[in-house]
Amino acid sequence: MKGREFDELAAFAAVAAERSFVRAARRLDLSPTALSRRIAALEDRLGTRLFNRTTRSVSLTETGAAMLADVTPAMAGLDAACARAAGHERRPRGRVRINLPRIAAIKLVQPVLPIFASRYPEVEIDLVIDDHVRDIVGDGFDAGVRLGGLVQKDMTAVRLTPEFRMMAVCSPAYLRDRLAPRRPADLLDHRCLTYRFSETGLLQKWAFDDGAGPVVIDPGHALTSNDTRLLLDCALAGMGIAYLGEPLVAEFVSSGLLIQLLRDWTPPVGAFYLYHPGRRLMPPALRAFIDVLVTEGQTRMRRA
Repeated sequence: MKGREFDELAAFAAVAAERSFVRAARRLDLSPTALSRRIAALEDRLGTRLFNRTTRSVSLTETGAAMLADVTPAMAGLDAACARAAGHERRPRGRVRINLPRIAAIKLVQPVLPIFASRYPEVEIDLVIDDHVRDIVGDGFDAGVRLGGLVQKDMTAVRLTPEFRMMAVCSPAYLRDRLAPRRPADLLDHRCLTYRFSETGLLQKWAFDDGAGPVVIDPGHALTSNDTRLLLDCALAGMGIAYLGEPLVAEFVSSGLLIQLLRDWTPPVGAFYLYHPGRRLMPPALRAFIDVLVTEGQTRMRRA
């Protein structure tokens, strides 16, 4: 092994141990810039990305973690470890770990999973359903799915859907003996089914806009839950009015099982994006997942 290559691997091991370029540079008595150059040279030589990094976090990719397990026990095995890391990503295989909200999992990802599995049987998909915005790099994810406005600015984002609305909906049975709300303030007189954020314990505000400006309502709460599917089921059962994303409820509104309320008060709130740390040396398994998700998603929208 050449001295330069050994230095690159020493830099890799230090960053993996410290989870910080600044601390690793201090440990190796290097400047952060020099350390970054060594890591970039190593990744380019191997043809695969070893770290996901942002201005806030550093974490190992799947390939990086496998390589660390090889080089830590014995430096004598470095040549073999590099060969394994370099050859690990020649075709889509391994694990892709995605963080996404339930609505995106059900409506965007679940329908394409059989297609992806048939094309790429060596790729394991790990979906973590979570309605909270996470630091995907710090938490060890390859990518995330969120509304565009929630995507971190230093991420690469791929649009998955057109813009959609939040919708106040209820069943026809719920309105049988009640007057439908004509303005957001009327919701205060109704039984409302409200989403509660698990992480903070806060209840979701219901936001509307009639063109003259935003109106935010904190309705009465006949039922609260951190599960949007449960809220949908309760709305279908006639228990009250729910405030849910259009992709989750559109088919039930079209079929007449749910009624959309305050239609003129609900402007678009955004579109879903898949986001990841960057394009440079993207793992083939993640690239394949994104390609299938975008291509098949667009095909379904054209059919619809």
